[in-house]
Amino acid sequence: MYNAGTDPVITTTADGAGAWTVTGLSTSGVADGTYNVYAFATSATGGLTGPRSSALGVTLDTAPPTIVSVARLTPSAQAAASGTTSVVFRVTYSKAVTGVVAGNFQVEAVSGNVAGSVGTITGGPTAYDVQVTGLTGAGEFRLKVVD
Repeated sequence: MYNAGTDPVITTTADGAGAWTVTGLSTSGVADGTYNVYAFATSATGGLTGPRSSALGVTLDTAPPTIVSVARLTPSAQAAASGTTSVVFRVTYSKAVTGVVAGNFQVEAVSGNVAGSVGTITGGPTAYDVQVTGLTGAGEFRLKVVD
């Protein structure tokens, strides 16, 4: 792969089927943005032996995602009425995220003696529905993002 078409940035070797991978490419000093990456076939002496590949668009984005909102979906009332056993919250992120798990959230009582645990998480990649289950007691609570 070449920077500005002239300076090799990283080299690799294709296998007998023509497949290749690149690892260890540093992005240090490279600004966030979208870049086109091309592959070139070269001889053992470094001369080009064919045309460059089609462009592969790669986006470098080093800014971490942020929480846009945590909204209660069902039931929508803040207070957990006696007999309510589960509540669903929608957590919306500023950009796509993966690996969202129950350990990323906590049920936190705001008033009363309400308690529960984080259950099923569905959706993605920017909006996840987080179910709080096993609710006991009564009062107000919130879903806290902890990680």
